[in-house]
Amino acid sequence: MSGMLKKAQAIAAVLGEGWSARKGVWGGGGDAFLDGPNGERLHVRPGTRTVSKGRVEISGVLDNKFTRYNEPNHVITVSPDKAPARIAGDIERRLLPAYQEALAENKRRKAEHENAEAEKERTLTTLAGILPDSTRLGGQPDHVGFGGGKYGSRRIGGEVQFVRGGELEWVIRTNDERAGLALAELLYKATRELKGD
Repeated sequence: MSGMLKKAQAIAAVLGEGWSARKGVWGGGGDAFLDGPNGERLHVRPGTRTVSKGRVEISGVLDNKFTRYNEPNHVITVSPDKAPARIAGDIERRLLPAYQEALAENKRRKAEHENAEAEKERTLTTLAGILPDSTRLGGQPDHVGFGGGKYGSRRIGGEVQFVRGGELEWVIRTNDERAGLALAELLYKATRELKGD
């Protein structure tokens, strides 16, 4: 089934302002995309399943990294002989309501993830600027090493890991008794201040 771009262009014209069509990824005109005004992306292609053979599949595309658990496939099938205006009506009635709701949730999750990543990066950058001899650990982007790391030669060293939700997990190693006692006193003082004692 070829000519998907032409079909998609005709459908986009009916869907109206903000809708456009572009080539798909299969090559040879075998598929196309419809792009909507609010980030909608619909894949238009020949039916790929036994039940949709000989029909046209139109599916809403989501970023899989941010989809909900058990997110249904947002897909409809139409006859390849159906007029573009009728296909556009099917899209508006049968596909877009649930797909647009899922897309909005997808975008919200993505924004939440990006905000959390930015907060993590700010925190780790700040820690790296404060801690002595700090290094960002190459294979562990959520960690900052300091003082030569957990097994360094300095009297005190370790690493801190940014855990989900802003929690920080510390590993501190020292081979010096005085440094250990000073650290214990520092933790005691910080704990009392946090409690408001």
